[in-house]
Amino acid sequence: MVSQRRSKARGLVDRLGGWYLGLRPESGSYTVEAVKIPLRDGISLAGDVYTPCLDRGREACGTILVHGPYGRTLLTAITDASLLAARGYRVVLVSCRGTFGSGGTFDPARAEANDGQDIVEWMRGQPWWTGRFGTYGASYLGYTQWALLRDPPPELVTASIAVGPHDYSTHYWGTGSFRLDRISWSDMVAHQEDEGWSPKRGPLRLVVGNSKIKDVMRDLPLAPAVKSYFGTKAEWLDYPITHSDITDEYYKPMQHNMALERLSVPILLTTGWFDPFLVQTMDQYASISERTNVGLTVGPWSHLPASGISNLGEIFDWIDEHLGQKGNSSRPDAVRIYVTGAEEWRGMKKWPPETKPQDWFLHAGQRLDTNEPAGELHYSSFTFDPSDPTPTIGGPHLVSKGRVEDSALASRSDVLVFDSAPLQDDLEIFGKPIITLHHKSDLPYADLWVRLSEVDRKGKSHNITEIYRRLDPKRAQNKVVKLSLYDTAHRFCKGTKIRVIVAGGSFPAFARNLGTAENQSLGDRLQAVKHTICHDGSSNSRIMLPVRC
Repeated sequence: MVSQRRSKARGLVDRLGGWYLGLRPESGSYTVEAVKIPLRDGISLAGDVYTPCLDRGREACGTILVHGPYGRTLLTAITDASLLAARGYRVVLVSCRGTFGSGGTFDPARAEANDGQDIVEWMRGQPWWTGRFGTYGASYLGYTQWALLRDPPPELVTASIAVGPHDYSTHYWGTGSFRLDRISWSDMVAHQEDEGWSPKRGPLRLVVGNSKIKDVMRDLPLAPAVKSYFGTKAEWLDYPITHSDITDEYYKPMQHNMALERLSVPILLTTGWFDPFLVQTMDQYASISERTNVGLTVGPWSHLPASGISNLGEIFDWIDEHLGQKGNSSRPDAVRIYVTGAEEWRGMKKWPPETKPQDWFLHAGQRLDTNEPAGELHYSSFTFDPSDPTPTIGGPHLVSKGRVEDSALASRSDVLVFDSAPLQDDLEIFGKPIITLHHKSDLPYADLWVRLSEVDRKGKSHNITEIYRRLDPKRAQNKVVKLSLYDTAHRFCKGTKIRVIVAGGSFPAFARNLGTAENQSLGDRLQAVKHTICHDGSSNSRIMLPVRC
C-alpha cells in the first residue's frame, strides 16, 4: 500500500485541535497507509497505520492500537490517531468487522476478543514492530481493549480506557430492564456509512436525536416495532432485545471479567459521574487497584465529554510516561476526582476515601431526617402507569446532559419526594449511597428508580446519583429492598436540602415495566402498579450517605 503524507489542511486541523485540547506541541508530521489485516476466519479488517515523520535514525515513541466501529475519517481519526501520530507515535487504527471496509458482519461486542488477538499477531509480523505497544480509546473503543485484555498479549505495556465497559451484556440488561439507548445507538451505527452528508449521521445522530426512534421506543410490542423500523439493518438487536437472562450463552463473548483478574500493566481509567458505564469503571478500579498501577479520573461529565476529550492532555501524559518512556510521572495522585457542589478537583491516594455512614430516614409528610422514626406506622404510596411513564430527566445515560434541574419530578403524582430541612453545615459524601426501602406493590411486576438530588436555596433541584432496578416478581412483599446508588463525590452546601426521589420507572432511559407476566419486549398489555413504602415505626426506610471523615 502507498503511504500518504499529511496534507496542509489536515495539518492545520490537527494543530488547532491540539491547541484547543491543551496538548503539548507537535513533534512533526505523519504519513497514513491503508492496510488489510487478515483474521483467523479468512476475512480481513480495514485499517490505517499512522507513522510519524522522524529524522533518520529516530524511532517512533511507540505503537498504539485503536480498534473500533466508528470509522477512520478525519472526524474520528483526529482524537483516535492523528494527534498521537503528530506527537511521535505510530498508531494502528482498525475498523471492527462489518464496518468501514472491514469484512464480515458487525455483531456488537461478540467478536472483538479473537479479532483483537489477530490484529496483534499481524502487528508482530510488520517491519516496524518493536515488541512493545499500548492501547487507547473510549466507549466501544474502550470495550475492545477489555476484550483484548481477556488474554493480555505479553508485549502490551499500558492501556488508556475511557468510559469503556468490560461486560457489554450488563449494559443491555444489567438493571433487569432493557436499556433503550441500545436502540438509538444501533440507529447511529446502522446509518453511519450512508452516502452523502447529514447532520443526523454518525455520532451527531445521537446528539441531534431522531424523533422516529422515540416513537419506536414508545410503541408496543417493543421488539416488533424495532424490527419494523430497522428492517434488515441492526439485526444484532433481534436476539438480545427479547432475552433478558445475561447468563445465556449468547452473552458470554461480551463478558470479560477475566480481564480484570489478568491485567498487570499500568492502566488509566477515565469516566464521569453521569456516564452509564460509571459502575463498571469503578468496579474495574476496585478489582485491579491493589495489583497494578492504576490512574483513575472521574469528572463532572456525561458520556460524550468523558470519552477523553475533556482530559486528553492527561491521557497523552500517561501514554508518554508508560509507552513513550518520557520521564517521571506527571500525575501527583493516583485518583483525581471532581467534587460537584464544591465545584473543584481533588487528588486522592485511593477511592473511595475514608467515610462514615450517616442514615437519613424517610418520614411521614415526605420529610427526610437523621432522627429515626418512632411510634405509629406510616406509609406513602404512588402508582406507576406504563401508559404515562415517569420521564427521564438527566442522569447517567449515553446521551444526556448529566446533571440537570429535575424539579419537575416533584410535581408528578407517580413519584415520592422526601426533603430534608436546610442543612446547617456543609456535608460531603464520597462513594455509594445505599437506599433501604420497606416496599410492596399490588402487582409483582414492578421497577424501582431512586435518585439522590440537592435542592438549592432557590428551591431548584439538581440530580446527584441514582439507581434503577427491576424487582424479582417472585420476591416476598413488604420486605426490604436494598440498593446501592452510583458512586458520587458531592458537597451539599450549607442552606441546601437533601432530596430522595422514588419512582417506578425512568422512560426512555429504560423500557417500561408493563405490569404483566409477558415478555416485556413482546407484550402489549399495560397494567398500572401501586407502590407502597413503609417509613415509620420498626420498618423504617432510609438512605445511607457515606460522609467524608
